[in-house]
Amino acid sequence: MWKLTRPRNKHDRLTRDNLLDLEDHHLVRIESVQQDQRQVWVLTKRGHGEAKQLLEPKGIRLSVLREEKCDPDAGVSTVM
Repeated sequence: MWKLTRPRNKHDRLTRDNLLDLEDHHLVRIESVQQDQRQVWVLTKRGHGEAKQLLEPKGIRLSVLREEKCDPDAGVSTVM
């Protein structure tokens, strides 16, 4: 969102700090890192449930949860 409103701004510390706080509470996680080193964040199962409780009564629909799966052979997490 900040990229649309502030296209020349390379760092959004407020958003970063909020995401790190949500990560500490297990509500979001990093899904991937793009080539320009920006991180893609998604809701965890717990975060998705809390967002659903807050938004659905207001008529706002959420997308389907993107669950994280671990691939023991590769030693990395993948999204299913």
